Amino acid sequence: EAMILNQMYASHIIEEQGLTNLKIAGESGYLNRLSAATSINDQRLSTILEKAVDQIDPRTRRLLYQRWLGQTGDIMSSTLLTALLGFILCSTTLLAIFWGWNISLKKTVRRRTLDIIQSRENYKTTIRSIGDGIITTDAKGLITGLNPVAQKLTGTVEEQVTGKPLSEIFNIVDSHSRENLENPAELVLKSGTIINPASHPTLISASGEEYIIDGSAAPIKNNEGQLDGVVLAFRDITHHYQAQQELLRNEQQLSQY
Repeated sequence: EAMILNQMYASHIIEEQGLTNLKIAGESGYLNRLSAATSINDQRLSTILEKAVDQIDPRTRRLLYQRWLGQTGDIMSSTLLTALLGFILCSTTLLAIFWGWNISLKKTVRRRTLDIIQSRENYKTTIRSIGDGIITTDAKGLITGLNPVAQKLTGTVEEQVTGKPLSEIFNIVDSHSRENLENPAELVLKSGTIINPASHPTLISASGEEYIIDGSAAPIKNNEGQLDGVVLAFRDITHHYQAQQELLRNEQQLSQY
């Protein structure tokens, strides 16, 4: 079923006999010595050719031998092996570059995320420390935050009203006629400009308490100038307003004498 045979002789038998159930499975490791035929009368040429053949390096001998037999399997294998090694090297390099880029990207995202969190914390701290009531909304007029003063004046808790329309907690009426007034945040969303109410409206809290307030509403815009929401700032001026009204009444009474 198998034999070790001179490769040239084996190729000759396979071709001459038309055998289809035999094939060369591999090499034994022994390589025939290359030879050249010359005229028996020309010993000098024979000597020169023998020396030239002996000087051929083993790798070149193997290539010549394979070409002589019409075999290119090993050559193709070497080419495929080289191509495969090149592909593996390129893939490894690309993976290393991608891995490094991915690590760098994660660090950048982590750093920027921490910066955003810190910025938000600083923003919240600043808002909480302001003595006026501050309410922020998104572009749809839904509440995104209230500071403690705003929670006190509206009679609400931030966690319970976040995401709800501002109109549900910020109900204002005219301090004289008691007519309902349009929410200043809605006016800002319509006009995209700062709104400063001319009169001092009365804010009716969720608990029914009333505060005469003074304030303004301004748009929140992103870097592209698009409206992202509204910030409403207001303060309780009830005592000041009442004292001012009392002073006006006294002046009117004195003017009658």
